[in-house]
This record gives sequence, C-alpha cells and structure tokens, in this order.
Amino acid sequence: MAVWLDRCSRKIVGWGVRDTLPEDLVSEALRCTLAMHRPAAGLITHSDQCSQYPATRFKGLLIYHGV
Repeated sequence: MAVWLDRCSRKIVGWGVRDTLPEDLVSEALRCTLAMHRPAAGLITHSDQCSQYPATRFKGLLIYHGV
C-alpha cells in the first residue's frame, strides 16, 4: 500500500494498493491524489527512502505536475 497524507489536516488524500510493491505503485497513488484534489501550484512532497520514490518515472511525474 502507498498512501499520501495531507500534513495539515492529517487526512489520507490518496492511496494505491497491490499484492506486490512495484515501482509504479507510488506514482499511481500520487496520480489518484492529484486528480481528486487538484492541489495548487507549489505543492511540496516528502517521502521516506524506499526505492520507489527516487525512481525516474516518479521524479518525472513530480516535475510534470510542478510538485
């Protein structure tokens, strides 16, 4: 499971669930979050150091959305 939290409200704002932990699970959860909540420009993200987060596709997704 990959979960995105809003640090101000402490609410879960997006998630993804799979049987395994593929690289794109984190990206899938972030895309879901961005689509549902449409945050303002300048969104800041913080993650742990799992291997999925520094993945090239995930970094590209952050750049594309201005995160």
